[in-house]
Amino acid sequence: MRSINQQRNGDSKHAAGPAVSGGFSAAIPGMAETFQLIRDKVSAAGNGSILKRHSGAADIVFVRHKDAKAPEKFKYFCSDFHVHVGRDSKLGQNLSGIDVEVFVNEHKTSLTMQIHEDHRCMFDRGSLKPSPTQIAEVGELLRSGRNSVRYQVLGEKALFEVRAFIYLWNAADKVVVCDIDGTVTRSDFLGYSAHLLGYEYTHDGVTDVLNYLHEAGYRILFLTARPITIADRTRDFLQAVGVSARDDSSQSLARMLGLHTSDTVLGLPHGAMITTAERWVPALLIGLSSDGPRKFKTSVLQEIKSLFGDRECFAGGFGNRSTDSSAYRAAGISVSRIFLVDDNSKVYVGKMEGESQYSSYASLCERLPTLFPPVVSDAFQHDQTLRENGSSNLAQEGHQGISPEDIEKAFSLFGRQDGGGEEEEEVGRTGTGLSLRSSGRRSA
Repeated sequence: MRSINQQRNGDSKHAAGPAVSGGFSAAIPGMAETFQLIRDKVSAAGNGSILKRHSGAADIVFVRHKDAKAPEKFKYFCSDFHVHVGRDSKLGQNLSGIDVEVFVNEHKTSLTMQIHEDHRCMFDRGSLKPSPTQIAEVGELLRSGRNSVRYQVLGEKALFEVRAFIYLWNAADKVVVCDIDGTVTRSDFLGYSAHLLGYEYTHDGVTDVLNYLHEAGYRILFLTARPITIADRTRDFLQAVGVSARDDSSQSLARMLGLHTSDTVLGLPHGAMITTAERWVPALLIGLSSDGPRKFKTSVLQEIKSLFGDRECFAGGFGNRSTDSSAYRAAGISVSRIFLVDDNSKVYVGKMEGESQYSSYASLCERLPTLFPPVVSDAFQHDQTLRENGSSNLAQEGHQGISPEDIEKAFSLFGRQDGGGEEEEEVGRTGTGLSLRSSGRRSA
């Protein structure tokens, strides 16, 4: 294995070329600027700014199970570690074989990955998962919900680092899947571009729906066919939803140009975000192929499902294409809990045929307590604590915690009777007093 310093000394020590006197460079027009550009690129390699632009990592899901043999202990299962480092073709450095250290919540772990020829990072024997012992080590460093993970190149001075999050969920948790492009945004293509231009192009009411689900105890999984190399920018986008709407100047400019703008000022709740493991071109081919998105999302959902053992973990899914619906059904999500939104923000149940069942996300909000009754989980307990301190919108009156067994029974009824009916209405009546009012708080 080679450290990054060995490569620097061998491959790149002459990258900037010999020093040129100020008089010589000044005598040739543009020469001073050329050498300054070279010096800037070498400096950028030192702090990793070149590589960071083409690096990325998907979030990781850890699921905690009680150990049947030792109830006071836990077993952990995790999704794949997808990490991609930037290509450094401009400076001629080959990063293959370099070690990458893994830090969790800023604690250095025993985990070490290696950069392969395709610039993907892998564990021993080409695995995307650490060993069972290492999984247990990481599990003990995690707190419920979101945790930081940092991948750092091994060397005296790190050339670059890649950041993502690890989400710790429990085996009894319920998960709601949400596509991003066309589902959070109003368009597969324009939503992300609009964010870069500083205005909102998201569906009105989507933040209310997802915040209700989070406060009701559901775990949120954002699933997107975007390339892994823009994972950081996608996280920034999710974090910024609702922020641009508060900037009246950018919204006013968008309205002057005749563009739809969102009125939401409520941010999205945190949720695990998983992208493709591909760079731009392969990811684009996946997105444009007729069956690529379905295969990708089906594969990810089957992996997440396997982490929960024999429990049915998925409670619902939001998307904007028939391929989303197909992937969600393959993961075991009831058709009556699959919601597809069109470009006009109309929401369909199961498939986009006939009349839409809901005119918007806002009208869907009115049915959420029936469709998704509150569940007991660490996420709910966190919000319940905030409620007692007067910081949450969970209604004080009428809500009593529903046990995991009750929730399993309710969802089994929904699975057998996709059209809703009396069973659904009964659960709705015994369901709950979760408020749909929103405070704008972004929960952990």
